[in-house]
Amino acid sequence: MHHLIALRLINRRGPLISAEMRFLRHAMNLSRQSLGDELGVDKAFITHWERNNRRLPRYADVNLRILYAAARLTECDNQLSVHLLADGDYPSSPGPMMFTWSDAGWRHAPCATPP
Repeated sequence: MHHLIALRLINRRGPLISAEMRFLRHAMNLSRQSLGDELGVDKAFITHWERNNRRLPRYADVNLRILYAAARLTECDNQLSVHLLADGDYPSSPGPMMFTWSDAGWRHAPCATPP
């Protein structure tokens, strides 16, 4: 069940908030220190982000989604859509990034353009 919730979080549009960051950190069994090391920030930043109940800084949001995808997705999750630029400070993404599982691992799969 936690894996399904995490998949919904990393695939939905919009920024992650503090509680969602904490949920994903716990889902990956990471301490605040370990997550800080992975994101390249001090443990104090992780503590602050988890307690302030606001949306995460853009770089932390994107990297946390990617970190979860790299750490937890398996061949059972045969397709992944990560909205990396959704609602960010960057120009809108032309669409979701799609990835497909193969024997070689996760690969970027071009999306079909809607008619």
